[in-house]
Amino acid sequence: MTLPVTRRVLLFGCCLSGLVASWGRPAAAQTPAPGRAETYAVLGAGKGAQFSVPQVRLADEAVSQRINRAIARAVVSQAKVAVDTTAALPKQLRQVASDDCCLTGARFQVLLNQGALFSVKISLEFRGASSYERQRYLVFDLGTGERLPLTALLADPPAQLARRLEAAVNRRMGEFLADSATRTHPGRAALARSLHWNATTRQVDFAAGAPAVSLQEFALTPHALLLLYPTDQQAVALADIPEETYRFPYARLQARGRLAELVQKSAAGAR
Repeated sequence: MTLPVTRRVLLFGCCLSGLVASWGRPAAAQTPAPGRAETYAVLGAGKGAQFSVPQVRLADEAVSQRINRAIARAVVSQAKVAVDTTAALPKQLRQVASDDCCLTGARFQVLLNQGALFSVKISLEFRGASSYERQRYLVFDLGTGERLPLTALLADPPAQLARRLEAAVNRRMGEFLADSATRTHPGRAALARSLHWNATTRQVDFAAGAPAVSLQEFALTPHALLLLYPTDQQAVALADIPEETYRFPYARLQARGRLAELVQKSAAGAR
């Protein structure tokens, strides 16, 4: 049976309007794979400042918000200008960017996003009498949104880990400061002074006032733990500096909790 022209037009119009309506709706966010988070960047800019701050999206909105608030605090708390931390993150970043100095930028790198663990590195840029960068490392449990301490992931005694980090720092600084030019290079000489470097023993003198090692901030990658030993800011401004992260393979550590599960799955997959 042939439909009247008017009815054919009405039917076509109804179908077309349905298609237009579906095209106009934003696509629904994809559900993250189990044990992973969907990540996106929140941007902010102003007065030469550029911010790119990570945020996560999970099936559990409350957990997402807990993680996102912690990440935002880690960035915004470094600003000297007053910030309304109850505002949405884009507004907070605009307030930080309104300042002429100090915290002027942020960028990030996701180091691990699997096994219900989320590890992110945030590089913060500062400008003032001198310009320098500072790294922040954050590790979260994607099941609870909790920021995890190292003791929740490793059974190794913290004092033992601290000694291993000190030894790694001494080896790296020994290689970096060994050349004879150190005595005449103003930046490297400043670094040696800030570390109370003993050229005879080739060791940082932690007892004499060199910055102590800390296990408070760390990072996880698929195969290794990263610990941080930041050097003095003035030395950073004056000279090239050695890499500030130190890698410890999981095979040489006693993983536990979610990290143990991740390591076991990785080992099983490699067989």
